[in-house]
Amino acid sequence: MNFRTFFHYRGCFQGDIPSASPLIPGLLGRFVVTITRYSQASPEVVCKDTPNNRDKAFSLSLGTIHIKLDDGRIIGVDGDGKRCSVIIWAERDDQGRERELELPELVANARFFPISISDREYSPPSLQRVVGQQIRSVRIYKVRPFDERSKTLAREAILEVEFESRDTIFFCYGLAQFANSSFCVVSKNDLDPSTFKEFDIYKEII
Repeated sequence: MNFRTFFHYRGCFQGDIPSASPLIPGLLGRFVVTITRYSQASPEVVCKDTPNNRDKAFSLSLGTIHIKLDDGRIIGVDGDGKRCSVIIWAERDDQGRERELELPELVANARFFPISISDREYSPPSLQRVVGQQIRSVRIYKVRPFDERSKTLAREAILEVEFESRDTIFFCYGLAQFANSSFCVVSKNDLDPSTFKEFDIYKEII
């Protein structure tokens, strides 16, 4: 069983969709200490798919994102295929308490490859810049329904975080533009402008 299967179907890190998460308002005003992608494959393996874009390994690897904030919290972010949505949870709260796992021995035996957003080889400058910055606003984008079944899903497929410098980072689930990665983390310059034609701003927190 791989980590993604365990994550989605065993409820190990079962998170909330962004609009339902009490964590989102608490992001405002906080500073980002670091962001880490826990990749299922080494960056070297990921780069075989994008040999001319080694700095895309952080953005396009399969694996959960951890955002460490200046108040000590660690916020987890990933995608959930069952809800067609980005999801978010507290990996560590402001008291230092870490999330309790349903099957901790399975996660303990899994192998992950941490890739830092500050890595100059595997992460682009547009993402590296957000480290140390204060979060200014958060926007949740909902993709328009594409069939009858999708109308019943959350569809909160883009979570945008904007910083004091106006730099932005987008956590995206299921974008056709990034077919090799179901959950990607990119800057606005990486997104095809036509992407937003399929989305509406569902909620804005400023």
